[in-house]
Amino acid sequence: MRSRAIGALAVLAFVAVLAHTEQARAGGVIIYHSGEDVFPAGPLPAPLDEIQLLKGAEAGYKCSIFGLFWAYFHIWGCQPVAVKGNTVYTDPEIGKAVAAKYAESDMKVGLWTKHGRWVFAAIGIVLIIGAIRGRGDDDDDEADDVESEDDDDDESSEAKA
Repeated sequence: MRSRAIGALAVLAFVAVLAHTEQARAGGVIIYHSGEDVFPAGPLPAPLDEIQLLKGAEAGYKCSIFGLFWAYFHIWGCQPVAVKGNTVYTDPEIGKAVAAKYAESDMKVGLWTKHGRWVFAAIGIVLIIGAIRGRGDDDDDEADDVESEDDDDDESSEAKA
């Protein structure tokens, strides 16, 4: 029963990884992310939305990140920016206006990206508990084997007498 639950969790994690299309680097069999990512927060505040260069841009935060399998374990060092496609505008005046309207908590971080680390933590806990229980079962089996040998010795002593 326990192995089925672990297998189901592994399949769900694998499907979640395949469903996500962000770029990542592979380090052997582990896909990890490090560097920077930009998270949108909302429309640009006035008067930035009137600037021709920023037409169609969004307010957001550029942050340093570290993660595994598209789940970010740590997001830090965020700075307010304007984002238009793949272009990030980091002008200090833009940063002040964006920070005045949006807090870092307003960043739109995907569900798996934000909370996937808890799934990994749960899988880790299940594996640790399974290893501890498995080790405990082995100790019980060895104790049963020793008791069986002692019983065999007692029976053979009685038979000789």
